[in-house]
Amino acid sequence: MQAFAPSSDHAWLDLDWILRASDAAIRAKFVGSPIRRAGPNGLRRNAAIAMGNIGDPAGLGALRAAEHINDPALEDAVQWAIGRL
Repeated sequence: MQAFAPSSDHAWLDLDWILRASDAAIRAKFVGSPIRRAGPNGLRRNAAIAMGNIGDPAGLGALRAAEHINDPALEDAVQWAIGRL
């Protein structure tokens, strides 16, 4: 069914972009997608966890960019991921 087919724009998410993008940019990119349900900070939290699990130090810049966002769950995930890298 076409309604449930994956969007080519969302098949591989750019974790760096998610951590650096504005709330408005995130909402605009995922209009009509179930990914949007997590909200910008929920999506950022998930991206931080994924970066920590991947273990690539190239993600440190994006994680540091997200450190200033005032959201306890996001802050915990970012600190955890930085510690892993």
